[in-house]
Amino acid sequence: MVTNSKYESRDVIRARIINTTLELLLTHSPGDLTLRQIAASAGCHHPDIPTYFGGKAGLYREVFPHAVATMAARGLPQTFDKPSSTLTRLIRLAAWLEDDDSGYLASVDARSLFDVLTETYVKRFNLSTDTARLLVQRLMALVIAAVLHPKSIGLREHQFAEHFALETHIAELLAQSQANAAPLDSRGN
Repeated sequence: MVTNSKYESRDVIRARIINTTLELLLTHSPGDLTLRQIAASAGCHHPDIPTYFGGKAGLYREVFPHAVATMAARGLPQTFDKPSSTLTRLIRLAAWLEDDDSGYLASVDARSLFDVLTETYVKRFNLSTDTARLLVQRLMALVIAAVLHPKSIGLREHQFAEHFALETHIAELLAQSQANAAPLDSRGN
């Protein structure tokens, strides 16, 4: 049902469209989702979206930081059977935005998720920040491949949990290695 947006504030309509889009992206690919679907689900008129966001790309640019914040708040799970719907949404949205504007991801503060995961690795495994960053990059590459191109790397759904367990084991081994390394004195001995 379409509400009469004439009596609602711009902020209320925008927020409803953003929240609805976040929900729809849990089950729809960004490229497959239409403005009419978003508007119908948000209870507004489809011309409201170009009016408030400039179109689909503008809407997705507004939605992306919310998707990042949701994932950053969740952090890294202990186990990972498959990419969650919120993680899948984030990866697909990032890929769509990067296809639409190849410089977009470099121009936004999408680092917060990366930073949260890095901090989690530092704390959970007692790793150096540099080592944690490398491991997070490996994990993110795995997740991106699993979400966007699982068949191209021969990844079956049940294997994702095995890959995640391996990444966790690597982090544990690196943590042991760093803990066992004798600290050098000021002369390098």
